[in-house]
Amino acid sequence: MARKATTAPPEPIVFQPDGNILSAFLMSDGDFDIIQGPIGSGKTDTAVMRLFRHASQQPTQRDGVRRSRWAIVRSTFPELKTTTIPSFTERFPEGKEAAGGFGEMSWSPPFTYHMRHGDIEAEFIFLALDKDDDVKKLRSLQLTGIYFNELQYINLLLVAEGLSRCGRYPSRQKGGCTWTGGIADMNAPESLHWAPIMFGKAPVPDHFTPDDVQKHKRPPGWNLFIQPPALLVMDDEMRAHGMEALNPGDEVEYCINPGAENLRWLRTDYYAKKIYGVSRQWIDANCRNIAASIMRGKAVHPLFRSENERNSHVASAPLRFQPELDLYVGLDFGLTPAAVFMQTVRGRVFVLAELYAEDVGAVTFAPFVKAEILRRFPGVDPARVKFFGDPGGDIRGQAEEKTAFDIFRQNGMPVMRAPGANRFIGPGGRREVVDNLLTRQVDGYQAFLVSPDCRMICQGLGGGYQFKVTNTSAGKFTSSDIVKNPYSHPCEALGYGLLGMGEGGNLLFGAGRERKPVETKVQARVFDRGPRKAVFRRRA
Repeated sequence: MARKATTAPPEPIVFQPDGNILSAFLMSDGDFDIIQGPIGSGKTDTAVMRLFRHASQQPTQRDGVRRSRWAIVRSTFPELKTTTIPSFTERFPEGKEAAGGFGEMSWSPPFTYHMRHGDIEAEFIFLALDKDDDVKKLRSLQLTGIYFNELQYINLLLVAEGLSRCGRYPSRQKGGCTWTGGIADMNAPESLHWAPIMFGKAPVPDHFTPDDVQKHKRPPGWNLFIQPPALLVMDDEMRAHGMEALNPGDEVEYCINPGAENLRWLRTDYYAKKIYGVSRQWIDANCRNIAASIMRGKAVHPLFRSENERNSHVASAPLRFQPELDLYVGLDFGLTPAAVFMQTVRGRVFVLAELYAEDVGAVTFAPFVKAEILRRFPGVDPARVKFFGDPGGDIRGQAEEKTAFDIFRQNGMPVMRAPGANRFIGPGGRREVVDNLLTRQVDGYQAFLVSPDCRMICQGLGGGYQFKVTNTSAGKFTSSDIVKNPYSHPCEALGYGLLGMGEGGNLLFGAGRERKPVETKVQARVFDRGPRKAVFRRRA
């Protein structure tokens, strides 16, 4: 039986997105559209309104009703209940249509909002998906489309599984779907997140297998909409144009980007209050819309300056290899090995390239390093390549006859132990060596410079390389233990290489001393000093 027409048509819903990117995302019909922007940029409201737009465009069925079913996904249940659902109900309040409402919420799991507005009947199912095991929550669902809120915390497997459930409601017998697919919003994700790799915003990692590369190929119909940053780092040109810093006098000064979106609907001091009590990594990801490391601990090297900062330690363009100079290779071993390639250019240390692998040993990694040296550094003289590695790589295990050093030497790469007895903290330790370089300048330029291609080193020194922070009854405690993650291994390799370049000696004796690699091929036997003459004493 057909529904009776209402006495008066519903009033039109007015939504005014403030920005070209927001408008383009709202009106797009891509199979899977992602919008990336800073906090407060209107992403969530625009995504919710886009769901409503698609619901209003579904075909009418025989009874004159447009039916659709949508899933709205967040990574955790508390965030779903405290942020995502309130954002939705603020835009579409509960209640009857005659009283200005749009429907009612069913608070029994799974939480479902039943919308009834004009000729629209839509279900919005709210789901918390975090782990791969949560895929089972999507099984048997028949959806029109899906919306991933805060996509930076959701993995690719869950996205693919969610999209596979779309286009199933309404069925073709009942008219099918006019549009089906997915949308998502996010702040700037970590550089190793699948989204920047898939959309070409970050290079494919070296450790990716062919299967990983295939999974990260961008499907047709997938689009990424990137909003302008909300904050900019102040420079002299901005001051000349009359722009004012939000935090004048601080080491890094920020100002409002006049081209940011959604400023029309925010308080004038909204972003001015966001830069206090947070780290630079948080500001980069949430206000400047650039990739930053996820901070779960305390940065080992807080003095490192990322790109786009004043006196940055990241070069503006890829650094070039100079064949007439020695090439130093720092190595970290284990099943997550790493290699970092460096040169000393007129007293400055240039980090040219990096390699990182997962779930491989020295037998696989050594030929890989050798091949990459020949590929990345054409014309290199093998006699001018110096290898320094973790001293632990020269120790045999109970079930191993060859060490990592032995395997590299068999591949024509004579690795030497990095000096310093594998010391991390203290004079001549890896941490102090790097920090010393970060504070030095040579002829007015940074003494330490990283090629922008070395994103593992950039992200690691920018905060991904961290000390563990544990919660105790007395509060948070920062230990001397390192958080083992993908960034820790390249940063360890960097430290070993710098020690081999003589930077540890510079820390002890000053930068003015002659820097020479420490020769460690010959190991002193400190406990074997030859035969000792026996001494006999007569008892008294």
